[in-house]
Parts: sequence; structure tokens; C-alpha cells
Amino acid sequence: MVGSSSARLLTIAVVLLLPVLLPPAVRAQGGSTASILGVVTDSEAAPVSDATVTLHLEATGARRSAVTDAAGRFRFTNLQPGGPYTLFVERLGAASVRREGIHLAIGETLRLELILQERPVELDGLEVAVAAPGQVPAGVGAATVLDATTVMQLPSVDRDVRDLAALSPFARLDADGSISIAGQNNRYNGIRVNGAALQDHLGLSATGVPGGEAGARPIPLSAIEQFQVVVAPYDVRLSGFTGGLMNAVTRTGTNEWRAEVFGHFRDHRLMGELSVDDAPVPTREFGRTHAGVTLGGPIRADRAHVFLAYETEQSRTPVGGHHIGASDPFRIQVHPDSADRLGRILRDVHGADAGTAGPLSLSSPRHNFFTRFDVRPNATHRLVAQYAFIDAARELAPNREPFDEYEFSSTGTRVTSGTHAATLQ
Repeated sequence: MVGSSSARLLTIAVVLLLPVLLPPAVRAQGGSTASILGVVTDSEAAPVSDATVTLHLEATGARRSAVTDAAGRFRFTNLQPGGPYTLFVERLGAASVRREGIHLAIGETLRLELILQERPVELDGLEVAVAAPGQVPAGVGAATVLDATTVMQLPSVDRDVRDLAALSPFARLDADGSISIAGQNNRYNGIRVNGAALQDHLGLSATGVPGGEAGARPIPLSAIEQFQVVVAPYDVRLSGFTGGLMNAVTRTGTNEWRAEVFGHFRDHRLMGELSVDDAPVPTREFGRTHAGVTLGGPIRADRAHVFLAYETEQSRTPVGGHHIGASDPFRIQVHPDSADRLGRILRDVHGADAGTAGPLSLSSPRHNFFTRFDVRPNATHRLVAQYAFIDAARELAPNREPFDEYEFSSTGTRVTSGTHAATLQ
């Protein structure tokens, strides 16, 4: 047992250190960041060199600075999508320029042209055009981008982040949970969270999610900052798929503590009567409870922040079909006394519990936990550590179809899944 624990700790240490040891090309953010390219000129369209450009993310206090080159150009890369950002341009002998309300989409390269006046003047208000949800960022290709406001306002019965893909004109959602993008097979798609792959690499489930056979979801919906569906992107950092990419960027903690709580509840008293061939189906055990909480804030203002999200769902659903004791025996072709006698023989003689032959319900618990730590020791470095836990279980019903083999509840199947995913960037 000691050797096994030591090996497990060594494996975890190697996984955490691997991103640090890999070369810079391997440690690319995988298209989960954004960039700003700009040029600064004077009133006569001549480039302005040695101007100081400062970028400020108001929510976290993060600052980046750059100096324009001889052509008046500056560049900010590896930026957190979202905003709002504020940009300042200053140079000795010229009036400063301030650009507010800048929002960045996943993979976007925003291009700015800024003009410095030769003498200090009072500038009128600037009108900033922010890309609307769904607009394709430059340099990405055919894509659909949804911001945090759109994600929050869209209705979602199951609160599955994959449902957001339905807003892309290239995506088709099927009844089995599969998503076809640009007509490709659903198993050719990729799913990423903050640039890290979070998908079923074995292709066991049509949903493409780890634990999809158990009905698992990849991440809490309340943790999403932006969601992107990409088809044949031009960005070389986006690879590893031949269908489409569902790319998600999560929320981060800010300089203010903020918590959110939600809950949904439904039971048999909120639904009508259910019947099969004029035979009532018991629905008393039907119920669904879905709740979640998010919490984010500063560990140290402007330097370190934490964000976590948790969602849980408990549901019970009555099994459809025909049941002994509730449906017409002619359709089942099994007399209730015969089923009782067989159950007693299996239990008393063979020591096996056949379960119930009457109506039953199935349970499907789900749990999703996500946490993210952002550390900025200085203006040029950023450390992001994230951890996701996915837990789900789903019960498959025994056969209760008419004129077919009738099964006790013990012949049903319970599929369970648990996934741990940790990333260090």
C-alpha cells in the first residue's frame, strides 16, 4: 500500500510539472486566449514611436504595458477573453488617449488604430463598438461566439454547456445527445475548457463527454465566461479534431467577492396524469432537483484570485412500458402469481434477489465541480491552475415492452463514472 501511494503521488507530481518542463510551442494556450494589435499615429498619420501603451483589466486589476516601435505598432498577446479592458496611450508632448469598454472574444485578434494629438486637448467621448454575440472574430474562421451575458440568458433545461452549440448554424443536435458539426461524425469533434481537452477520447459515448454513458456533463454551465463553436479554423493552435471544436473559457475571480446560488425543483404534483394504453403509470416517485453555487473573489487583490462552481442534480423517472399489477396481463403474458412464485424461488432456494416485477423508477444523480486559481506575480507572467471533477450515474431500465420477455428490476443496469481533470498553465 505504501508503494502504491508513493507511485500515485509521483504520477500527480509529474502531471503537474509537465506543462512547465515542455517547450514553449507545446505550452500554447490552444486558442483559449485573445490578442490586441495596434498602431499609434499622429494627426498627420505619421507613426508615433516610444509611446507607452497600458492595458488594464478592471475586474482583476491585471495590467500589461508595451512601448510602440518605430512604426508605431504595439502588441498584447495571451489575454484573458472577456473584459471590460481599458487601454491608455501616453507620450511626452502629446495628449493621452483612453479607450474603454474593450471586450475580447475567444481567439480574437482585435486591431486598433489610435491617434495622438501633438498638444494636450480635451477629447470628446469615444464611441466603442463591441462585437455582438455570435459575430466571428477576425482570424478565426467560421465560428460562433457567445459571451457570458448570452450564456446566462439562454434557456437550458438540462444546463448542459453542449446545448449552446445549437446556436451555431453549422451544428446539429440529435436526440441521442450527439452533435454533428459541418456534417461530420460526432466523434470527430473536440471539446476544450481553457485550452485543455476535456472529452471522451475512446468514443464510448455519442455525447463526446467523459462519462457520457452515465449522462455526465463536462463543466457547470454557471462557470462559462465564453463559448465558441469553430469550424475549420485558421488558428494553428486549434488542432486535434476533424469535425468541429466546442471551445469554452471559464470565469475568473475578481477583486470583489461574489456568490451566486440557484435551484430548480419539480415533482409529480407539477405534471399531469400519465397512462399507457389507458392504464395509469405511477408517477409518485417522479422528481428532479437541480441546484448550484458559484463563488469568486480575491486571494490578494490585483495578484491572485479564485473561482469555483458546483452543480448537483438528483432525478427519479418512472419506467415506461407495461408492468405487472398495473397493466393488462394479456399484453405482458405473465400472470402476477407466476411472477411472485418465481421471485420467491430465486430468493429462498438460490439466494438471489430478483427485485420487483411491478412499477419502478430510475435514479440519475450528477455532480459537477470546477475551481480555478489565477496568480499574476508581475505584469508579464500569469499562472492558471484549474481542477474539474465530473461524477454521474445512470440506471438503465429492464425490458417492459408488451409481448416480449418480461424482466425483473434486477436485470437493469447502473452505469457510473468519475473523472478528475487537472491543468496547470
